[in-house]
Amino acid sequence: MPETGGPANQAGIFFQNTISALYMGRMTDLRPRARRDRVTHVRVEAPEAVDDISVRMGDNSRLFIQAKRAIDVVSDSWVRLWTQYQNQLLRASTSSDDRLVLVCGEHSRVAADLMECRRTAGVVDQNEYFERLTHAQRVLFGKISCEPWLGEKAR
Repeated sequence: MPETGGPANQAGIFFQNTISALYMGRMTDLRPRARRDRVTHVRVEAPEAVDDISVRMGDNSRLFIQAKRAIDVVSDSWVRLWTQYQNQLLRASTSSDDRLVLVCGEHSRVAADLMECRRTAGVVDQNEYFERLTHAQRVLFGKISCEPWLGEKAR
């Protein structure tokens, strides 16, 4: 049994702190940026459902960031990730301008398929969205939508 606070846990904390440092660096960078791209505040271990990193932007929107060194669809971490995203979306304080962000440290097929889903931006309806997904992305989407999102009634 791995020890609490052991090397894997410490590596995850280091990765989370590294991502936080990137946003803090952006906050101190004085180059002109659009308000939506200007970082004004960074908080680690924020009191939010998505608690790894919270970043306030110049337009007052927020990024709720989950930092994962690796992601695997058959882990408890996978279910917790999407449950935390759902809970964040359901909070009254979460605005439609806020963004949920997943930062993965290790390249994997799962991470690549999640990132490639960006190509569906600008779709007009759910049918078009699914048409633009690859088979692997549809399977991955099913693992997201069927576990925490729909709850026991839908199973």
